[in-house]
This record gives sequence, structure tokens and C-alpha cells, in this order.
Amino acid sequence: MLYGSSSNLDKMQSTADRVRIVRKHLGISQEKLGKLAGGLTKSAVSQWEAGKTNPDWDALRALENNAGINAEWIRVGVGEMLASANRPSHGQMPRPAEASPSLTPRQQALLGYFDGLTEEQQEAVLRELSEKKQVNQAIVAHFLGRQKAS
Repeated sequence: MLYGSSSNLDKMQSTADRVRIVRKHLGISQEKLGKLAGGLTKSAVSQWEAGKTNPDWDALRALENNAGINAEWIRVGVGEMLASANRPSHGQMPRPAEASPSLTPRQQALLGYFDGLTEEQQEAVLRELSEKKQVNQAIVAHFLGRQKAS
């Protein structure tokens, strides 16, 4: 069966079925899928596959960013299973899950969100973070200077 297109069969499948299809397509355990979904537990993924709960939007976006799976396909069966088939590539930048095996799921999700921004948006985020870092360093330096004077 071909899972990469949105046929009538895909639309008849439940979210639980699509989660299971994704996991089997990736060849990973429920535990690993949970980690890719933003650091969730094996139990959460088991609940999804059993149809008892559905993944929330943050988990779906994390799967899209970390594993290249189309969040809308999982949610409602629309589009292609693989997100890369639905949007242009962001250059040769590796997907966050491939960037460094030492990154936490939270860090991977953050990188995934960043990768989804335009170049202008990325520059604005980097400028803002740099400014915040400078302000924080100035506060720490001021506080340490006051401690030495005491």
C-alpha cells in the first residue's frame, strides 16, 4: 500500500491509523516516536495508536520538524505523508533530529521551528536573542560588581 499520497483510503483512516503508519514507515518504537514528538512518553504514543487520544498541535509540529512528517496528514489525512513533499526545502540544512544526537527533544523542536522561519525572521530572532543576552550579561556584571563592593 502506498502511504505517501492522499487517496480516499487515506482519508478513511483514523488519526490512530496514520500515527501507526508513520511509526512503521520510520521503523521506530513508540518510545522513539514520542521523543520525536517533543519528548513525550511511549504511553502517549500508545494512546494515540489506540485511538484513545489524539496528538496535540505541538506534538504534530515537533514530528513535522524532527521527522519530516506532514502534521496535517497525521491530523486529518490531507496532503502527503512526508512534509518535504508539501513545502520547499530550506537549503542543505539538516533536519533538527539529524543535526546532533546530543540535542534534547526540546532543543530539536526549537531548531525545527527556527528552520521553518524565513531568512529575515531567523535574522530577527537571532538579533533579539543577542540583545537579550547582552542585557542579561550587563545585569550579571552589575550584580557581581555590587557584591565585590560589599
